Amino acid sequence: MQVISTTAFSYQRGMFDMSRLRRIVALATLTVFVNLVPSAAQITSNVWERILLVQTPSGKGTAFSMDIDGRQYLITAKHVVEGLTGKHTISFRDKEAWSPIEVTVYPCADPVDVAVLVPPRVLTTNIPLEPATAAKAIATQEVYFVGFPFGSSAGDHSPIWGSRPIPLAKHGILSTIVIDGVIRVDAYNNPGFSGAPIVFRDLYDRASTPTFYVLGVVKGYYPELTHVTNPEPVKQGEDLSKIESWRIQEMDGKKVVLRDTPQLVPLNSGILVGYSIDDAIKMIHEHPDGPKIPKQ
Repeated sequence: MQVISTTAFSYQRGMFDMSRLRRIVALATLTVFVNLVPSAAQITSNVWERILLVQTPSGKGTAFSMDIDGRQYLITAKHVVEGLTGKHTISFRDKEAWSPIEVTVYPCADPVDVAVLVPPRVLTTNIPLEPATAAKAIATQEVYFVGFPFGSSAGDHSPIWGSRPIPLAKHGILSTIVIDGVIRVDAYNNPGFSGAPIVFRDLYDRASTPTFYVLGVVKGYYPELTHVTNPEPVKQGEDLSKIESWRIQEMDGKKVVLRDTPQLVPLNSGILVGYSIDDAIKMIHEHPDGPKIPKQ
């Protein structure tokens, strides 16, 4: 249980500050309630502590570690390390600065947007985090992805993350079964989440502490092409009842109609796309040269 240090009450003109006391009692009650409720979906530390903010010639993105056969590897989206194969220097955020590190890049074959990076040393915790076959996930169940949208974080200091930036988490539902290794999630993805792990809880696991598994790697989202509109005066005698209501606006006291122009812009459709972790595991088995994890 989290312990909150505060003064229980205070005197004011010889009387208790009852409003403050009520707030403290309410907060204490809420704290006890939250800690008594079994954890049903909260992401566990074996996910949080494996997420890295990385920077490559292509820009910023997310990577995460996985331990396979006693060795550690980094996994990200292939477009985060676009054009890189073999040994290259990238950077990860650590101690409020960018730390360069040489990795060996193994990109998966197109169209799979996944790459495996072999670091020279173990970079994150090795609390077990297992990959899961697509068959383990159930369509319409909740899934989560954890990373750094727009290269931003929740801060650089935390008793859990230490010197690494704190990632952000989002969630959605698995829109359909995984077909041909492609994962589709009903969720709004943002640039910077590319390379983040898609994780889920095994719904058949009834333990009070949930076990999370890695289902796949975030690629991006399906774009929805939409026409740019331009406000134009209502034409004389125009029948506005035949025009969609949202197109009819009022500007400077006059009615205008938002009419489509030939220009198209891509909007976020709300369908996140990723690739199965199976592709990364296959690549790791082909190149089993990650740094060995020290024995506890």
